[in-house]
Amino acid sequence: MRLKITRERGAYGANRSMAICVDGEKLCKLYQTESVTLDVPDGAQTIFGRIGWGKTEKYPLGDVKDGAHLMVRTWLTQHPLRMLGIMALPGRFELVSR
Repeated sequence: MRLKITRERGAYGANRSMAICVDGEKLCKLYQTESVTLDVPDGAQTIFGRIGWGKTEKYPLGDVKDGAHLMVRTWLTQHPLRMLGIMALPGRFELVSR
């Protein structure tokens, strides 16, 4: 399955790359405003982003179709545990189109 992934501009992790991981395996890294098209293995279950040791919430791939476009959105937070990556990072994957 091919997926297009775009990382939107956001305040959190602005000067750092985000590793894009599928089922825990790093496939690439993205900086803000970059896009990439990935070949995701058939049967993949989840996708998430990682900056340092912190991770976004996992996004389920079960209903995502071939050729879909996912947007990674991040935002600034004042929550100290999120800022340190102890809780899920202030970011999420959103389906833009199928």
